[in-house]
Amino acid sequence: MAILYEYQKPMYDLSSEFCKENNEDENLLCEFKKYLDDVWAEYKEVQKEIYPNTWYNNLSDDENDEDISKKQPFIFFDGFKIKPKGYVGFIKFKNHEFNLYPKICKDEQDCAKINKMLFLWLQYSDNILMPKFESDLSEIENCSFFEYLIFIFAKYTSDLLSTSIYQHYEEISEDTSFLKGRLNFNQYIKNMWSGKAHKFNCTYDSFEINNKFNQIIKYTAKSLYNATNNRINQNYLYKIISALDEADDVVCSYETCKSVYINRFMEDFNIVLDFCKLFLKNSVIFDNSGEDNNFTFLIKTDRLFEDFISNFAKEKIKEFTIEAQKESYLDKNNKFKIKPDLIIEKENKIEKIIDIKYKQISKYSDISNADIYQCITYAQSLGCNEVVLLYPKYNDTKDDLNRLTIPLPKENADKNINISFKFIDCCPCDDDYEEKIKQQIEGIVKH
Repeated sequence: MAILYEYQKPMYDLSSEFCKENNEDENLLCEFKKYLDDVWAEYKEVQKEIYPNTWYNNLSDDENDEDISKKQPFIFFDGFKIKPKGYVGFIKFKNHEFNLYPKICKDEQDCAKINKMLFLWLQYSDNILMPKFESDLSEIENCSFFEYLIFIFAKYTSDLLSTSIYQHYEEISEDTSFLKGRLNFNQYIKNMWSGKAHKFNCTYDSFEINNKFNQIIKYTAKSLYNATNNRINQNYLYKIISALDEADDVVCSYETCKSVYINRFMEDFNIVLDFCKLFLKNSVIFDNSGEDNNFTFLIKTDRLFEDFISNFAKEKIKEFTIEAQKESYLDKNNKFKIKPDLIIEKENKIEKIIDIKYKQISKYSDISNADIYQCITYAQSLGCNEVVLLYPKYNDTKDDLNRLTIPLPKENADKNINISFKFIDCCPCDDDYEEKIKQQIEGIVKH
């Protein structure tokens, strides 16, 4: 199992691993590339739905690429050498497994701390739907982030199904020997003409275990069973599959999950549904019943980081009114939209605008002109002269980047736009991680 970090140097060498298993190593490499292309073809359709206007952003490192939407953005290849790009998660290809971790944790040796950090990030994401509840991970140790994620789902769902199985009224149409529910007259006429006048084709409601929700759970559990190599996870997943033996084996997707409604008072089952959405939205599953069991679970890291900082700040900082991704327009005709990551208000006055960037910054030359122009646009449009560019902190990051003062035209000579460069240390994740992040954000908001 390979542990990789975004944009890592030196690159990971596949040659010895691929050659050891297959003399036709070039063919295996081509298969791997083709697999990732197939994953992207499936994955991007869901991303288009979630982010219809921005799903294609930052997919390619090649600025001259005119059709980045066709290129898989997960892994960069240089012969047999590879490096992950802007995603975290898990890739399983034949007998090879790759765990992808954030670049900000490249110097952290304790994967358990990274896993804990990613769990917290997921819980504050707008589009991941990671259920918020406490889970004891002491039963499973020294595993990848993906295996921990499977464990939380499998243990919770298995324990729930051991006490209660979700049953739901399903509309069923079938031939019966007696009238039941509503008679389907046209079909009954056909039965009469075919010599089956004793058969009544009826539609009726039945309280069924074999319902869409249970089919989704079973499909998700089977998919994860084929993806995991952890015995504890396999045992819990097998219990889920066995408990839902009466549910049909149906291929399900994130779209299937969206069509299911569960009463909000049934919180336990809603948590399970959210887990299924989490896996099915961010996974691509191939050969689910075959020998290879290829599987991916991938999340775009910059969105995950930006969601975490924005939503954590909204929930934890009470002294100010904090709005995330609030829409406004540059023009009177409402054609050009802007959405600053965070707007900090106090007594109905905008005190500060924060723009979150998941980029590695260690000196002024690392800061892009586009980010500065964006800050100026936010400041002028919203009438606020204090803007912060907020970046994750790395080991080589220096906190001595001075604020940048932008003078406005002569008619506003008494005003300047002040752009500050701030850094937040998100890795490693210690026991007081949430308090540590809160104190850092409070310092950025207040000063």
